[in-house]
Amino acid sequence: MTPRAREMMQAYAEEMPRSSVVLVRSGAPNCPVRARIVEFNEAEITAGIQEGQRKLIVFAPDVTWSEPLREGDRVQFDGQDLYVNIVDDQRRRVDGTLIAYELRASGL
Repeated sequence: MTPRAREMMQAYAEEMPRSSVVLVRSGAPNCPVRARIVEFNEAEITAGIQEGQRKLIVFAPDVTWSEPLREGDRVQFDGQDLYVNIVDDQRRRVDGTLIAYELRASGL
């Protein structure tokens, strides 16, 4: 890991809320993670974001499954159970190191 990636990893670790977000995958143990639920920007909304969808930033080192996040996994928080529609593992990389996943999820 490069010094720049290490710096960014530390910054994300400090800024991510200690929330009660849990990732769920069939056949795997539940995976509590640090995550932030954020608003979509204007470009994303005009590009066709559907009502009820959420964007989550999930701190990658907290994902302990042997395989990365994928479409079809579920996210539980604040009594909501969401289906992961899209996983972006490229947008939040620094010098090739995955810092955080960006997910788009919607209600079941």
